[in-house]
Amino acid sequence: MTDRRIDFGANEEQAQKLPTGTVFQPTGLIAPWRTVICYTFMSQADNVRELGADTLVTYDSGWNRLYYINYDAAALAMKELGEQYTPQTVWRYQVESKDIINVEAENLTKFPDVVSRDIAVFTTASKKRHEFHMIALPAAVASIAKLYGFIDHEYDLSDLLLANDTDFTEEFQWKMIGNLDHKVDDEYHWTKSLLWNRRAELWNELGEPDPMNYVIPREDEKRNLTYSKKLQECLRIVTMPWNNPVWARMVDVPNPKFDQQSNDGKRYGIGAFTELFFDKASALAVLDEDETFDNIIELPAEWKEHGEEVFLTELRNAVAEGMSKPAMMRALAVTALELNAWLTRV
Repeated sequence: MTDRRIDFGANEEQAQKLPTGTVFQPTGLIAPWRTVICYTFMSQADNVRELGADTLVTYDSGWNRLYYINYDAAALAMKELGEQYTPQTVWRYQVESKDIINVEAENLTKFPDVVSRDIAVFTTASKKRHEFHMIALPAAVASIAKLYGFIDHEYDLSDLLLANDTDFTEEFQWKMIGNLDHKVDDEYHWTKSLLWNRRAELWNELGEPDPMNYVIPREDEKRNLTYSKKLQECLRIVTMPWNNPVWARMVDVPNPKFDQQSNDGKRYGIGAFTELFFDKASALAVLDEDETFDNIIELPAEWKEHGEEVFLTELRNAVAEGMSKPAMMRALAVTALELNAWLTRV
């Protein structure tokens, strides 16, 4: 060991703070959500209103989406319509837009009366597994596990939330969720993907060594059973319908599959619950932490020597170029809280 030290030419007052805390947490929608596992299909039949759907959504295109709480009822309705396939299982969540507490009233007028999301639920054997098994399910499990004190962190989705539109390539997809056509011994098999391994780490923290196990044991369940009491407790966030609304933060996570975007280039999102609250008071308290609607906060550290007007000019240019918020955060060296606050000045 040596007593010599490098002279950095600076004093302690000039020392910079290192970032601490949790992974990037986007604002999302904080509200009293209801969720349920249900069964759905699309139809253009004239008699859809006579098929006893629990929920019926009609689109301008002439198509209708029917939802059933009971699988047999959905299957019977499809049989009456002469459909040959089976209903799709989805985890559906919805809330009345007027109950969202972290969106200003004038912006809520742009929302539909009911905000809803459908997460298609497939088995891990399906090539469409990633939406539920690598994003929605582990995010929800982590959110309730943190609320219960089982873990001290959120499920890390920052790679997707901070990605630029140009980042969503085949190679990025392989890294995040695997190559859907690769065999088990291949480098990019889905079980070797980043998100699957994050789920495996979360499951292990909750006492379940096998990430394939996600089913609470019952008499009619034989496969993928978990006997971890902690994981079983957390899985009820999905298996139990939220008949009583649950206060939660729902975030639309960009779909990592490279071709999942609309004709106008907008990437499709996957709704995920990233934070849960015991009650409205707890949810309201988080708004103070988010600082989303507070007055302008201090000028970001990287811009103090340049001044406010220079920073605002660069921010306005970024907005005019159509940059996403994650891209702005990187380009301007600001945090999510700083960006949201300063955008109110643009």
